Amino acid sequence: MMRSPQKKRSAAAGGFTLIELIVVIIVISVLGTLAADRLFYYRERAEKAMVDATVELVKMGLRIRMAELVASNRSTELPQLARENPVRWLDEPPAGYAGEYTAPGKPGNWYYASQENALIYLPSSTSYLDTGQNKKKELRFRVELRYQIESAGQGRSIVGITLASINGYKWF
Repeated sequence: MMRSPQKKRSAAAGGFTLIELIVVIIVISVLGTLAADRLFYYRERAEKAMVDATVELVKMGLRIRMAELVASNRSTELPQLARENPVRWLDEPPAGYAGEYTAPGKPGNWYYASQENALIYLPSSTSYLDTGQNKKKELRFRVELRYQIESAGQGRSIVGITLASINGYKWF
């Protein structure tokens, strides 16, 4: 009687060993963690870019409004701009503008606090945002007029307008 030859299987042909499987899981976990960290980093960078663009948009709207007042010989109305909502002078409010500020607001939105004459942004990502001593992670801006002192001590005149940060911050 002849016995049929049995096939010998090597350990390598049989699949992963337990150690190899654990190493693969660890490598995938580390790569996933790094990818998630980069995703959150770039998401916050995008949010900062959106805030910077919105601030520049509001500044441009204020400058255009100032130019309209000066061109129509209504310069006496310029100080009123510092007490009004600067979003009012835009064709469309910026993305995420939620109107009047009522604390606490929803992160990722712009608000206007009429009591303080401040435009406020509540960031949704704050890992790289430093607002100094202030524990509140919010960005506050106010319309400021720029003056030039007239010659011969005749007073001062308004020569510019901007949207300035109230609570200095560093983001990245």
